[in-house]
Amino acid sequence: GDFACRERLDHRKEQYDLSAGFYVDRESLLTGRTSKVLIRPSLRLNGVDVTLSVLKDIKLEIASTDRDGVSTTDTVADFKLFEDRESVHEFKVPRRLSRISFVLKARVENISQAKKQDLAAGDSFGLNAIDQSDKVEDLHFVHAGGAFALELLGRNGEPRADRPVQFVFK
Repeated sequence: GDFACRERLDHRKEQYDLSAGFYVDRESLLTGRTSKVLIRPSLRLNGVDVTLSVLKDIKLEIASTDRDGVSTTDTVADFKLFEDRESVHEFKVPRRLSRISFVLKARVENISQAKKQDLAAGDSFGLNAIDQSDKVEDLHFVHAGGAFALELLGRNGEPRADRPVQFVFK
């Protein structure tokens, strides 16, 4: 009717944020074998979860670097994402792998700016770092027979019984 009341409206800028959790079983990263990466994405608009169905041009980039510093990249186009479970991608493990990175890329229509916005989320995993060092042994945490122990093993997993391990608690 003829009554109006002034009210404050906090109109925030349309801001999307893509994040994702990446999981690779390190024990499966054996040269020449097939491994899997599990990806659980989350899309937020101004801090509020929104559906993944607004994402377009979704792709997964896998970058691997070998011990000589040579990098290769593989792109998986039309990568499928799910609201209720992880997305899984199988890949062949390259030779002499020292680092592997995963980047999930997508685009979303940003209506307030009248343009498409590029989004990305990624993670990286280092492997076999002992092969790039002068170290010939390392400590490994072991769970066996219901007990936990530390083992001193050589580069190839051989026991190093000749070296005592000493613990100092402070």
